Amino acid sequence: MDIDDKLKQMEQELEKKTRELERKLDEGLGGSTAKKEATPATQARAFKARDLSGKHNFLVNMSREKFLGRLDEIMEEDFNIRSFFGKSMSAYPTVFCETPREIISPLLAAEDWPDAAKEGYIAEQERIAATGQTPPGIGFLGYHLPGVGCFINGWGIANDMGLEPRQVLDDPVGFGQVVNTAAHEKWGHGFISEITSTGVDKQSVQLNLLDIVSRFKLRDVDTPQRAKLMEQHVILFESSVLLEEGFATWTERWLAESMAEREQKWAHLPDSAPIYTPEEVAGTFRSIGQDNWARSVECLFPAHEPSPDQVHEILQEHWPPFIEALNGADEVFAAGRMQPPPYVIGFLMLNYLAQRQGAKCVPYAVATAANVSYGLENVSNHDLRNFVNNNPDLNLNRRFLSLMYLHPGRPNDVGEFLGRCREEAGLAPPAPK
Repeated sequence: MDIDDKLKQMEQELEKKTRELERKLDEGLGGSTAKKEATPATQARAFKARDLSGKHNFLVNMSREKFLGRLDEIMEEDFNIRSFFGKSMSAYPTVFCETPREIISPLLAAEDWPDAAKEGYIAEQERIAATGQTPPGIGFLGYHLPGVGCFINGWGIANDMGLEPRQVLDDPVGFGQVVNTAAHEKWGHGFISEITSTGVDKQSVQLNLLDIVSRFKLRDVDTPQRAKLMEQHVILFESSVLLEEGFATWTERWLAESMAEREQKWAHLPDSAPIYTPEEVAGTFRSIGQDNWARSVECLFPAHEPSPDQVHEILQEHWPPFIEALNGADEVFAAGRMQPPPYVIGFLMLNYLAQRQGAKCVPYAVATAANVSYGLENVSNHDLRNFVNNNPDLNLNRRFLSLMYLHPGRPNDVGEFLGRCREEAGLAPPAPK
């Protein structure tokens, strides 16, 4: 397939997915929804997308780099995603956005605004960007839009670095940020949103989209339905944030190392990818006088195989107060020059399991932890909060914690691992499609 055919195919895929997304929004929400040697990038081909929605002015100049597709290939090859789950993230495009218009427009396509209002909003963001400032709502590196694709904020990365967007792809630091962002957003958050039972459940009421759109403060009316959905988002966020940010952060590191192993030109990528060890994190806490935090990390991630009694003690006695303390620990982690708590502790959790069971088991552990369907279209928020707070089997963070301590089996034996998820942890793993 030549480049023109490929670009046409991407346009068609985006058109189909955007229209389906809008249909679901109209049905579910009433149509009122709110960062060594330079690596040479493949020559980008800019194109102008057609009016993808039929009623929205969604005209976006987008470019796609070949290496972004390589991330998909590596995940497919190493984890056998498509053959097990029957679908894959590689079906969704990864787009490098070079202007504020490009990063904002996919989200505006989900808003039932007149075209003139959308154009006015974009024009205001472009006016702010022209002054060198970051417009409100786009101070992030990228996002995965459920059912549509992954969008990388190339403009924002370039603006922070004092570069032009195309220069980012030739800069080792900027290129690393692009790779890390695509890994984090598409194969981290996107995998959970598109592949797992909880992600599908959240998509049924558009919770993922609601969260992303809310960053832009785009809504023009408040409704009880929106308030209910935002409360659901908060409830589920609190009970899954370690799993979600941990997996997304772990995926950044794993993909950077995998790409570096495959081609010398990507050897610098692990330099920019996050990595933590329990020993280093505990040592950092002690260096800033946080001995209690250091002891908690050493308890949760024991250096030696924990006995059944130790596991029971961790789950019943140490985990609840640790989770409660994490909610107010941002300043403590910042003092240690670390990422926010969910990223650090979540990464340690995912990596602890990878070291015990093998890296190939990690996405399947995540899918097992997120193999929960709450029936969000019908459950009350009171019941939902009660479920996730009082039933460990319905709390995604707690489900993954129980998988962390499964006795090590044959490394990277996914079938055996899923069997032990059911037999030892008592959790239902996902069934192959």
